[in-house]
Amino acid sequence: MGFRQPAGLRWTCHGCARCCSSGYALGPVDAETVAGLQQAQIGSRWAPAATGWLDTQHTPAGPRHYLQQREGRCVFLRDDDLCAIHALLGPDAKPGFCREFPYHFVEDARGTVAVVRPTCGGFHETFATGPDVGPQLDAVAALPRVVPIRRWEPESVLVLPGVAVGAESWLALEERLLPRLASDEGGPVNGVALLRTALVAITGAQAVPSNPAHYRRALEALLRTLDAVLGQVAARGGGEAHQQRFMAASHVRVRAALARLDDPPDLDPEATRYTNLLLRSFLLAKEFQAWGGLPSGLGTFLLGVEVARRSGGATLDALGPELAEWTAFRDNAMVTQLLRRAAPATRDLFLHASGTPGG
Repeated sequence: MGFRQPAGLRWTCHGCARCCSSGYALGPVDAETVAGLQQAQIGSRWAPAATGWLDTQHTPAGPRHYLQQREGRCVFLRDDDLCAIHALLGPDAKPGFCREFPYHFVEDARGTVAVVRPTCGGFHETFATGPDVGPQLDAVAALPRVVPIRRWEPESVLVLPGVAVGAESWLALEERLLPRLASDEGGPVNGVALLRTALVAITGAQAVPSNPAHYRRALEALLRTLDAVLGQVAARGGGEAHQQRFMAASHVRVRAALARLDDPPDLDPEATRYTNLLLRSFLLAKEFQAWGGLPSGLGTFLLGVEVARRSGGATLDALGPELAEWTAFRDNAMVTQLLRRAAPATRDLFLHASGTPGG
C-alpha cells in the first residue's frame, strides 16, 4: 500500500509513556486482543490487574472494551514507564491501538494519508533524526482495529471565509500548497500567512489585509476566555484527581501565555522546522475539517503554537512538550466545544496572521 505523508516524516519511540498516561480513553481494544489477554490470564501475571483491567461500554454498534486506568495511567504501565503486556507476553499481545500510536491514518480519494500525532511526548525529539517512518506504515495500517480508518469525503471545503471548493479541488490545491510550505523557512504564523495569500491568488477571492492589532485582540480574547472557563472548572471541582491536575496545569499554561501576550519569544530554527512539520501534517490529515474549514482550523492550530511558545519557550525542547500537552487539552470535549463556539476569533487569527521573523 502506498501512503502520502509529510515530506521528511521521521519518528521513533523514546519510551516517555505519555501515550499511556495522558488521560485519554485507552481503546477501544479489539476482541482478539481481549481474548488473548484473558487466555493468558494476565490478571494473575500482573498484580495491578488482578482486581480488573478491562472496562466495557455498551453502544448501538455493540460492546466496546477499554483498558482501565489508575490515576490516569494505564493499568499495565509499570513504574519504569514500560508496558507489562509487552514485557510478559511480547509486543504482538498489545492492543492494536497501542501498537498504532502515534500514527494516524486518513483515507481520501487519492489514497491513504499517514502522519504522526503531536500528542506523542517524544515526537519533537526524533522528528529530525529518527528513522523514516515509511517502512513501518504497511504493518501499522494492517493492525487489528475496532474503529475503521477515517474516510475523508466532504462535499466541499471552506478554504477562505465565504469561499468553498469541492473535495477534489482541495486535493489538487493540497498538492500545490504543501511543497511551498515544506520549503518555507518562517515560523507557523508565516506559514499560515503564506497559505492564505496563495489561496486568495488561486481562488481569486478578495484579499483581507492582515492587521497585527486584530491578531493580538483575537489571541487575547481566546486566552481570556480559556482563563475564565478554567477558573470556573477549578472552582466547581469534581472529576478524578489526575483530571483536576491536568486542568490545573492547563490553566497555568494559559495564564503564562497571557503574561507574555506582547512578548512572545522568537522560535529557534529547530522549533520552526518542527512546527512547520506539524502544520503540514495538520493539513494533510484534514484536521481542519473538524473545526468547520480551513480558516477556523488553522486559527485553532495557531492558537496552540502561540500558547506553547509563550508558556514553554522558543527552543524545541521547551516547545515540543508544551504542544503535546496543549493538543491533549484542545481535544478535551469541553475545550473543543468552547473553541468551536469561538470560531470568529480563531478565524481572525487565520485572517490576520502575517509573515514575521521567528513567528
